[in-house]
Amino acid sequence: MADSPPLLPSGHAPGWLLAVLVIAMYTASTSCEDVSTAPQKALQWDTNGYLFFCLCMGRFGNQAAHFLGGLAMAKRVDRTLVLPPWNDGRLAPFDEWFKVEEVAKYHRVITAKQFMEKLAPTHWPEAERVGMCYQFPGHKGKPCVMDDSDHHFWFWRDQGVTFVRSEPYFLPFVAAQERTAREWDERFPPSRYPVVALRGAPAQFPLA
Repeated sequence: MADSPPLLPSGHAPGWLLAVLVIAMYTASTSCEDVSTAPQKALQWDTNGYLFFCLCMGRFGNQAAHFLGGLAMAKRVDRTLVLPPWNDGRLAPFDEWFKVEEVAKYHRVITAKQFMEKLAPTHWPEAERVGMCYQFPGHKGKPCVMDDSDHHFWFWRDQGVTFVRSEPYFLPFVAAQERTAREWDERFPPSRYPVVALRGAPAQFPLA
């Protein structure tokens, strides 16, 4: 896709975002901090909304590319990113692999565990959990199924999420384009969709 628009916001090259991930991974592996005794800040609900997606495709490299694309999209649409578990043969919590504080220097993030335990029960109750599936042009009318594969099924079950319904969408993933945020806000206004829960990562592949 050499002639495709760049994925990331202007001023940020793919290599810059990759460096964020590498630094986050390195600091997580070398940190001796006991996170169980580290002071915890009180979590507040982000009225701009949240972006939550299944990181369900491929091995480490594919997951990294999809995650970075999703991180760039969260920044573009100005929603807090719910950090998904990493599939390393199991569903490993994001903060087992990466230092969350380093990723947060780029954009607002929260771990899936924190989100589901502290915020979702009040602000995203079970009766209001809607999933969204990307629908290719020409596939109008195709059912939107959030958990139609083992990867997707176990991802959402592991998070404690069951969807009451799902909706298809066709929107761009080009985080570099300002119109992307406008189109996403028009389709998924935070007042109606406080959590945009996607079947897969909102990212092109490969990353660059």
